Amino acid sequence: MMLKKLLLAGFAFCGAAVVMDVTAAFVYRQLTGHSWVMPQEQIEKLYRIRSDTYHHDLAPMKSVVARWGSLTARVKTDSLGFRDFSCRQVPLSNSTHRILLIGDSFTEGVGVEYLLTFAGRITETLGKRGEEVLNAAAASYSPIIYWRKIEHLLNVVGLCFDEVVVFVDMSDANDNADEYRRNAQGCVESVGDSQTNSLPQKLEGMSRFGEWIDRNTILLQRVLAGRREARRASTPAAVDRINEWRGRWTT
Repeated sequence: MMLKKLLLAGFAFCGAAVVMDVTAAFVYRQLTGHSWVMPQEQIEKLYRIRSDTYHHDLAPMKSVVARWGSLTARVKTDSLGFRDFSCRQVPLSNSTHRILLIGDSFTEGVGVEYLLTFAGRITETLGKRGEEVLNAAAASYSPIIYWRKIEHLLNVVGLCFDEVVVFVDMSDANDNADEYRRNAQGCVESVGDSQTNSLPQKLEGMSRFGEWIDRNTILLQRVLAGRREARRASTPAAVDRINEWRGRWTT
């Protein structure tokens, strides 16, 4: 009987703590006008957007300070939603020779100032020769997205360019096989989007629950944030990524 009372008291205490936590977050939101949430997650949502045609993209004309792990860098996008040196208006056609780059996070240059990325250096070097370079890359792209985005840029946007350079990443084979597919409308979607009770859907549900925790609690949000940081700290160094299973198809 004593154990039962202790358990009931414990559940009551936890329930009261959660209610107080949610109430405190609600009051904070009313006073400040924004949610209690990790600032970087808010920033990511400002410049990373959904694409109905090729799954996801960068939002046009944005300038934010983004973070990748312990690295921070200014991210600027132009009128096409391409990472660029400035938030400039890009004409659909140009009399100069124009090269389109596309790839995933390595080509986008996450965590690095654009001038220091290889795409930025190519853009600067060829720009001095009178050529224009556009960077259509974004994190987590794969070959099916390269194809659909380039097709969209040509046939829907009407962008004119002379060459395309595709940078294939070690993760592309796995992303193309397991993460994305073309639906009946010819658009790119996540593999689990239309599969009932699939693992991707379950993971997405967990992600949505985590987002709810971030938006609507304070103490629980900090606990989850601490766990995220601990997981990031325990990941192997970048050099050890050579042996990661997603890249083993190269050897």
